[in-house]
Amino acid sequence: MKTALVTGASSGIGVEFAKLLAKDKYNLILTARSEETLNSIANELKTQYNIEVTVIAHDLSAPGAGIELSKKVADKGIEVDVLINNAGFGDHGQFVESAMAKTIDMLNLNVVNLTELSLIYGKQFADKKTGMLLNVASTAAFQAIPKMSVYAATKAYVLHFTEAMHFELRGTGVHVSALCP
Repeated sequence: MKTALVTGASSGIGVEFAKLLAKDKYNLILTARSEETLNSIANELKTQYNIEVTVIAHDLSAPGAGIELSKKVADKGIEVDVLINNAGFGDHGQFVESAMAKTIDMLNLNVVNLTELSLIYGKQFADKKTGMLLNVASTAAFQAIPKMSVYAATKAYVLHFTEAMHFELRGTGVHVSALCP
C-alpha cells in the first residue's frame, strides 16, 4: 500500500485531501501543529477506511522545519509515495505595519519549508522513477494583492516553482502539480 504525506492536515483542504487519499486506500502521514485534532482525524480515517495513519504534530513555520519533518518520517521507517504540501497561511493589512515575526513565519511555511520538502521528496521520487507531488498555491498567485502582499507573493512563488519542477521532472514517472483554489 502506498503512503501519502499531507501537511496542513488538521483543517480545510488538508482534511479533504486526507479523506480522498484514505478512500483510495493510501496509508497516511498527517502533519500540522494540532496533535489533538490530527489524532481525531486519524482515528476516524483508520476506522472508516482500514488504513494506517501516522500523526506527526509539527510546526512548519520554523526555520528548517521541512528537513526536520522528513527526518521524523524517515525515523519511523516510512517511505513516502505522495507529498501534498498544503500547509500555509496568510495575513491581512498594510505591509509596512505587519509584524516581522509573523511575516517571517509565513515565508518559512509557505515558501522555504515547502521547498525543502519538495526537494527532499522530489529527489526520492525521481530516484524511484515514481511519485506524486502536489503544492497548494492559490488564485492569489496570479496577481499582486494590496494588504495581502506577502501572501500573494508566496503563492506566486509556489505556482512558478511547481510549474518549473513539473517540466524538469516530465518523463521521469514523477507527477508534479499545483492547485490554485
